[in-house]
Amino acid sequence: MSDQSTPPVGVLFATIACWAVEQGMPSRSFWEGETDEWNVTINATQEMRDGISPMHIHLQHKTYMAFAVLNARGGAITGPSEDEVIAHFNGLLKEPVEAVA
Repeated sequence: MSDQSTPPVGVLFATIACWAVEQGMPSRSFWEGETDEWNVTINATQEMRDGISPMHIHLQHKTYMAFAVLNARGGAITGPSEDEVIAHFNGLLKEPVEAVA
């Protein structure tokens, strides 16, 4: 029998989701927010909304041609490293998200 366990949620996705909840994002909603560097759009619904797939996060940098498309298991990011984006959002949280080994 194969292992049917659920893979862990990515740290970047979890960090941005925690930040959004701290900003007042309602559960299971389509939400837009921003930091000093990033425009953030989260589709936490089960339907495609404004070109964003269900359960995805889109980031668009305000200055550079950098963006990210993320879901709970991974995604793609251009420009800064994943660690830099995690550090940015962790710096805005009351309690930073940490990777679990």
